Amino acid sequence: MRLTRTIIYLATMVVVASVGTVAYFLFASQARPTPPALLANLPGGDYRAENEAFRQRILRIVPIGSPKSKLATLLNAQGFRIAWAPSDAVEYEARYDDRFRKPSLICGSMMLVWWTVDKASRVTGVRSLYSDDGCP
Repeated sequence: MRLTRTIIYLATMVVVASVGTVAYFLFASQARPTPPALLANLPGGDYRAENEAFRQRILRIVPIGSPKSKLATLLNAQGFRIAWAPSDAVEYEARYDDRFRKPSLICGSMMLVWWTVDKASRVTGVRSLYSDDGCP
């Protein structure tokens, strides 16, 4: 009798876990937000080309010599998280990580942007890293 209850309990737990997992993958994949405009429709295939296209998009909107606040505002509006830096910093970093909007924590893309500024708080350089793990 006790063995039967244990088997029924374990079978129930397996069914509940299975249903929960299937529901998560079905609904999480449909609930993904669209990527920000800076990241949409980057050329596929070669991460170097994607990274350069990403960096050029940033520079078309915020060219070298623009106020650092313009770049920070753009990235923030696009969903990037800007790392804290002291007010007199000369290099800044922003990160966009979409691993949490995909059904798996190991799938997704990560984009980093670093920019340097001069004493007048004008952008003097922009570097980027576009990384996509290639999961469907």
